[in-house]
Amino acid sequence: MILPSLSSLRTFITAAQLESFSATAKALHITPSAVSHQIKQLEERLNCRLFERVDNKVYLSEDGQRYYQQVNSALELIEQSSQSLFDKSQQKQISLSCVPLFATRWLIPKLSHFNQSHPGWQLNIHTSTQALDLDSAKIDVAIRRGAGSWKGLDSVLLYQERLTPVCHPEFVTSSLSLDNLSSAVLLHNENVLSEWEEWFLSVTKKRYSLDVIFQFQNTSQIIEACLEGAGFALIDPMFVKELLQTGKLCTPFTISAPSKRDYYLVYEAKKTQDDKVSLFRSWIMAQLPTS
Repeated sequence: MILPSLSSLRTFITAAQLESFSATAKALHITPSAVSHQIKQLEERLNCRLFERVDNKVYLSEDGQRYYQQVNSALELIEQSSQSLFDKSQQKQISLSCVPLFATRWLIPKLSHFNQSHPGWQLNIHTSTQALDLDSAKIDVAIRRGAGSWKGLDSVLLYQERLTPVCHPEFVTSSLSLDNLSSAVLLHNENVLSEWEEWFLSVTKKRYSLDVIFQFQNTSQIIEACLEGAGFALIDPMFVKELLQTGKLCTPFTISAPSKRDYYLVYEAKKTQDDKVSLFRSWIMAQLPTS
């Protein structure tokens, strides 16, 4: 005998519970005729009647009741076994939400080390600058740029930024000064439009009124625009180290200033001792400069 398909058994179980082929069709998102066809095929294969039809209702026959109890138990066992294996695979998966710049310029070059240090573990990386809602987004850990305080979340400082202007080499001239920099095209991050003003105040002790001509969603986009000569970017040189070394970008001033926003590892306070959080936190902290 050829065993019935799982789909036909699922249709049978649902029809037995709902006592209606039309309700079964709605629940399984198929047509009532498809339900009737599957039940008919199942009855023909088993050579017995599974349902008694009364008006618009269907009821399990004596054979149907016996078959339902056995098949329902078997399907529940299959579901439990499948869920158990899935849960086991999920135990070694870490879901990370990271701001794009830190992901591309700092984290990704170190992923081979993570793989070597933790074989069998899977790191799922999502880039985002959005506000944190780790629980609903099913995120284990996040890396965000900010002041270090997020409601309901614990944070660990990863990197303190020092910002300096960066530009295309053609912008570097002997006449370039901080005063005329303030009237140049400055590339702004839409999430922190005040950053240039904060920087000027920090290094010159003067407030400048700055025009916003170009603004971008994130710093990764700003770097690309800077490479194309669109204007001056305000960046920590660590994130563009290779571009500076190859001469594709330049730092026209020796002045830098600490940012008001740094990079933090963030996770739910209730998960401080969680195995996934602990493993990733230990690994990433070991990658940070010791000085």
